[in-house]
Amino acid sequence: MIAYEEYFTGASGGAWLDGEPGFIGFSFFSVDAQRHYGWAELEVYNVGDPRWGYLRITLIAYESEPGVPIAAGNAGSTDCTPIDFAEPFGTIDLADIAVFVTAFVAADLSADINADGLLDLSDLTDFVTYFLLDCR
Repeated sequence: MIAYEEYFTGASGGAWLDGEPGFIGFSFFSVDAQRHYGWAELEVYNVGDPRWGYLRITLIAYESEPGVPIAAGNAGSTDCTPIDFAEPFGTIDLADIAVFVTAFVAADLSADINADGLLDLSDLTDFVTYFLLDCR
């Protein structure tokens, strides 16, 4: 979860005031000048006075493939099967980390997370990315 907050003055009400979440869409250009699309979920709270409050971004996601739209609320796959190395299967935990590290150090291609035939930094990065998806 992203914990961005911004305090403001002068809120006049609306559907998002007092913690009702809502979505905004955005687009950006990647370093290779290709447009990507994304969304953010926002919550707006006042603090007892409608002129004062704060804005919180609670979730954010974007489509990694350029030019492809993403539906608001769609955070992509949280399927962690590629790193589910150890029992209990269906749960990503420290046992999966231990098996992955052991395989990686032993040059066992079962640790080739991106299936490119190489064991390199991208496999470590992919493992951490999957682990942080909160699919445990």
